Amino acid sequence: MQSHTTFKPLSELSREILDKYNDNPTSWRFLYTFHNNFLILNPHHTFRIKTLPVTPTESVGVGAEITLPTRIRREIQHDVPRWGVRPVSKQRMRDILIEATHNGGIIPNNQSKELLMKKPVSFEKRGDHNILGPVSWHRKLDEIFRGQKEIGHRLEQETWKLFQKKYPQRSGSYGGYT
Repeated sequence: MQSHTTFKPLSELSREILDKYNDNPTSWRFLYTFHNNFLILNPHHTFRIKTLPVTPTESVGVGAEITLPTRIRREIQHDVPRWGVRPVSKQRMRDILIEATHNGGIIPNNQSKELLMKKPVSFEKRGDHNILGPVSWHRKLDEIFRGQKEIGHRLEQETWKLFQKKYPQRSGSYGGYT
């Protein structure tokens, strides 16, 4: 693990990521795995985040800016579609929702490709109707490269500590971190 890794609460780290995204909304990638692990990166920064759901709309989490090997960074930048906010017209949004409704919640490939070709904009420049994403899925972030396993373990520990601090009355019912 990187010896200088600084872990931050999600509330603090998400503001930092949002500021960086708003400064330059192109070339971001967003990966998600089971157990609420996230990897968010652009050409200059990589963030690893672990969250624990508290309610359906609220989570507690911890994250850190990490360093990825150049080879891994290039692979992700090449293989994972660009994430971002893409404004669409009201009619376009309606058409997308109708198509998705008739296709089991999935946007057809031709429409997905068209949306992904649109250049992402900052949250400050978003429109009234926006498509956000895509979020790519990876089975296990710890498998991306060796150094991730220890970081993942530390993130779990730090997330659990934060959860216990914020919600001591609930922590017993979650079974705890082992």
